[in-house]
Order: sequence, then C-alpha cells, then structure tokens
Amino acid sequence: MLSFLFYIVTFAQKKQKDIHRLQLNLSFDIYDKVNVAVEQVEVLKGRYSPSGKFGLNYSYYFKDIVGINMGLAFTIVPHRFGVEHPTAYAITIFGDSIPNPDYYDFYKHYVYSIPISVEKRFQLSKKHFLSAQLGTEINFILNYPYSISIGGSTGGSATGSYRVFEYSLHQSKSPVIAAFFFKIGYYKQLIKGNTLGFNFKLNYSPQFLGEGSYKWSNLAYESYGDLKWDINHLGIEMVYGFLPIKNKKKLKKESEIEKF
Repeated sequence: MLSFLFYIVTFAQKKQKDIHRLQLNLSFDIYDKVNVAVEQVEVLKGRYSPSGKFGLNYSYYFKDIVGINMGLAFTIVPHRFGVEHPTAYAITIFGDSIPNPDYYDFYKHYVYSIPISVEKRFQLSKKHFLSAQLGTEINFILNYPYSISIGGSTGGSATGSYRVFEYSLHQSKSPVIAAFFFKIGYYKQLIKGNTLGFNFKLNYSPQFLGEGSYKWSNLAYESYGDLKWDINHLGIEMVYGFLPIKNKKKLKKESEIEKF
C-alpha cells in the first residue's frame, strides 16, 4: 500500500513539471541601418529604424526546465536613410523637405515570422527564474516582389527645381528569409501557473531584404554607391504566459493527490 501511494505521488510530481504553455509576446526592436557602400564623399547615410513585433508562441517544458517553443509573429520593418545636404538648399523628396541631417522613412516591409527555439531555464527561487533561448526564424515577406526608384529635387535653380538625387532598391532573391536569434530574460511565476517576464534579444540573418544603388548628380565631387537592406535587429520583449484550461485542471488534480 505504501509503495502504491509513493508511486502516485512521484508520478503526479513528474507530470506537474511537464507543462504546456501559450505565450503572448510584444517587443520593441531597433533594426539595423541600411548599409550604404560609399564611393567618394558620404552624403547619404543609413539610419536605425524602431519598430514593434507581436507574436503568439506554444511552449512545451520538460520538467519545467528545458522547453521547446514554436510560434507565429508579425512585424513591420521600416526603411530609413539620412541626408547630409550637399548644397545650401533644402532637399525635397516626394514634396517633403528633409531637414539637415534628418532621416526620411519612405518604405516598409510587412513580415510574418515562424520562430522555433530551444529554451533553458535557471531557477532562482520558487517563483523566479532566468531563461536563455537559441533558435531560428523563418520570415515571409508579404510585399514581394518590389522595386523602388525615386529621385530628389531642389529648388535652387532659377528656372525651377532640378534633379539632384537618384535612388533605387529592389527585392532580394527570395521572399523567404532565414534568421537566427538569441534571447536571455527573467520570468516570474504568477497565480494559476501563469508567468510574466521579459527578454533581451538579438536577431541576425546573412540574407538581405533588398539591394540597390544611389547617386548624387549635381555635386562638384562624386557621391554614389551600393545599398543593402538587412533584417538584423536588437530588442526587448515582454512575455505573458498562461496555461491552457486542460493543463490547469491537471495541475489542480495533481496538487490534490499530493495533499492526500
């Protein structure tokens, strides 16, 4: 009889630590600059681009220590560049004057992602723990294919505005971009097995969203070069995890068995 009771308690404890969890993620990210390969004088400059990402993950934790995560996320990746004025006149693009040395944001990519990762938890106390994740992310570019070709003008001419700037950007070779990410964070366990925490994350991909070139045509010196637009970014992520109803009922039942 004692052996049977010991088996029930041991089995309940093991099952209690194998947990299914759904997690809502909301992050603030800073995307890398557009890479401007400058020839001669630097006039065009890439700018870091802030954006947000929303996601939903399904997680399975073995003994509540090692987890496997898979989910779906959506983000908007903005494209920005800055201009160091090559003349005494204001630069205008699409009718908007660009203050010196401000940025201009003229295109956005809409991206769905499927992240898959392995997570390791480090228990600090009963309800507090650290987490580290390593994973890969498949990104699907919605507005693909695309081609951007714009020109800048200035009002410095006596006969009106004249063209000073040409800029072109086109899609990468594929609408699917693979990336790798690393996260490290802190979590606290709340009531009913729910969790609240945050992660610092680093995302890197060797592939590019787009490539192109630019050229200034009204300068006493040459300024032109190639462009590359990547998807690399840093961010901070807030995460709220909750147990499915079926999982909560299991934990409650197992808790009652342990009390018995």
